Amino acid sequence: MTQTLFSSHTMRRAGIVLAAMSLPLLAACSSDSVEDSSAEFCNDLTTLEAEVTSMKSLVASNATLEQIQDQEDVVADAWSDVRDSAENLNSAVSDDAESAADDFQSALGDIPGDATLTEAAPQYDAAVEAYLQSLAGISSEADCA
Repeated sequence: MTQTLFSSHTMRRAGIVLAAMSLPLLAACSSDSVEDSSAEFCNDLTTLEAEVTSMKSLVASNATLEQIQDQEDVVADAWSDVRDSAENLNSAVSDDAESAADDFQSALGDIPGDATLTEAAPQYDAAVEAYLQSLAGISSEADCA
């Protein structure tokens, strides 16, 4: 009987020690996934900023409206990546990113469909500049380097 009690006590102690030892490992996994999510978000945000800057360059270079609209699609794809990677971050960052994208889309939607590039350029410029400023603030908020 003594051996059974000793074995039970030893097993319980071993279980407690193993559980205590696994906590730092779980915490490390958790912080790694947060760090990975943050790095992914920052990379996606940098890509989005680059695509929005490309749109700005297209407007400045007198590209065709079709080229600019094609770039809008590229920006939308880059935004989709940002939105997906923001899901694992705090809600303030993801909410700010969502709000900035909504404002940008709204500004682009305000440009008349029949406007020439010359007519639309100031609105594109204003929309792009406002979006880039918002993205810079979000980048700072998310501690992107």
